[in-house]
Amino acid sequence: MGNLFKKFRFCTVRHFLSRYKKEICYFFPVVPLIVGGLIITNCASTNQENIKIASPVVQGTAVQASSKVASDEQKFYIQEYSVQPGDTLEGIAKKFNVNYQTIKLLNDIRDDSYLKIGQKLKIPNMNGVVYTVQPGDTLSEICDIYGVSEERILKSNNIPNPQELQIGQDIFIPGLDVVSEVENKWTSSDNSNKYERVALAYRGRGFPGDFIWPVNGPITSGFGWRIHPIFGTPEFHTGIDIGVPYGTPVRAADRGIVTYAGWEHGYGEIVTIDHGDGISTSYSHNSSIVVSVGQRVSQGQVIAYAGSTGWSTGPHVLFEVKVDGRYVNPLNYLPR
Repeated sequence: MGNLFKKFRFCTVRHFLSRYKKEICYFFPVVPLIVGGLIITNCASTNQENIKIASPVVQGTAVQASSKVASDEQKFYIQEYSVQPGDTLEGIAKKFNVNYQTIKLLNDIRDDSYLKIGQKLKIPNMNGVVYTVQPGDTLSEICDIYGVSEERILKSNNIPNPQELQIGQDIFIPGLDVVSEVENKWTSSDNSNKYERVALAYRGRGFPGDFIWPVNGPITSGFGWRIHPIFGTPEFHTGIDIGVPYGTPVRAADRGIVTYAGWEHGYGEIVTIDHGDGISTSYSHNSSIVVSVGQRVSQGQVIAYAGSTGWSTGPHVLFEVKVDGRYVNPLNYLPR
């Protein structure tokens, strides 16, 4: 039976070869090409499947990184973050890939450990500080103060024309070196004015050295509750009295715009200067005033001469500081 099957199979093959001899002669040389093509196609298909699986991860990472760099270089933006249980300032900073000092300064956080669950934080997409444009500011002057190029500030803030800066406008000053200097100024008690070049960054936020003394002299009455020297009644003294000789030049503690210059009941001849950012200073009991309303003054410019006008017991300057309409202790704003 086995031999019969072999014989039948052999006859069948021989019959097939004999019958299709011509076709086989034409077709046989092509077989290796077809087989090779099938092998190559199969390999390519296998490789393509692997690429499709891996490519979204690689390409996605590359695109994200590329767009992030482009975004960082072109435009600054802020997102909001709610503090979660267990959050620390450094942990949040790592999560958003920025320096923790940047978040600390932007959110006016004095104590790193003082975070509340649910507290809303402003998180920038790059390192730097926010500066509020003051009266008389120019972009070139701001760049000189911080040591940052105009092009970098314009790109970060998407400002096409440097002439379009407006008073009160917040602009972002990019750079980790800038953050470091402002942070040092914020925490420094050094009297050497080492960080004078960034004094404009957080004017009026309580950093010693932002203002200069309007006059040099002893403090004859401090900020807070006292007995009025004329009426003998308790009162809250809204500034500090600085004793000086009659006619002493009174100088602007910082640059700004004069919003009042004239007589006021009790205060005598008084000058008030708006420094921007919700901060103003007043200088009272002067003998004469040498500036007018609407005039722009620079830091240290003579604005009046000391006297004893109004309710006063002798020549002195009443120096007051207001932040967002509230009187604050001027000593927190003067170099010690």
